[in-house]
Amino acid sequence: MKIVSVRLNKKDKTRCLLSLDDGSDADITVDALVGHRLSVGCEVDCGLIARLERERAVQSASSRGYDLLSYRQHSKKELVGKLIKKGEDPEAAGRAVERLCDMGVLDEREYASDRAAQLIKKGCSPAFAARELIAKGIDRQTAQEAAFSRCPDAEGAVRAFIEKRARGPLDDRKERDRITRALLRYGWKYDEFRHILDEYAREEGFCE
Repeated sequence: MKIVSVRLNKKDKTRCLLSLDDGSDADITVDALVGHRLSVGCEVDCGLIARLERERAVQSASSRGYDLLSYRQHSKKELVGKLIKKGEDPEAAGRAVERLCDMGVLDEREYASDRAAQLIKKGCSPAFAARELIAKGIDRQTAQEAAFSRCPDAEGAVRAFIEKRARGPLDDRKERDRITRALLRYGWKYDEFRHILDEYAREEGFCE
């Protein structure tokens, strides 16, 4: 095949469109055009065009991924999903994310630590936080280390949760039940907080 024309992309100056004599077009990067010394009249084969288009797709996904990471860290799974939602090719998105990891731009440990801190601050149990991280694609060991390191005092966290959310004395059955349901929703096990509720209740004149 021969290149019959080269047109720069007006919206993205890093890309250009090659028109080929078989009637097809190829969307590649300007760097590839220059690097392979391509110009009108050059002979190209299907294999080269396919490689250059794949590389352009990876570069596009990498650039968009970099922009997303400039706001906050992501897990690999989360970032691939966002790139695909924004229209990037799935294979290119996966390769771009691996490239960003290799560059050190994407750091799943940093993401896990930051996200765990957010969840613990909201009142979630470390077990709940770890499950959330695993659902985002973080490996189990990293997720658990991040979550439990952010909550070294589980009992203190439960007490802070109760004191922040209690609307009335815990010698009131309805209030105790409401706080119990809230703690369970945030991933705390009943055995982890029952004795604390009992302590508050005794102080207020009531215990189960």
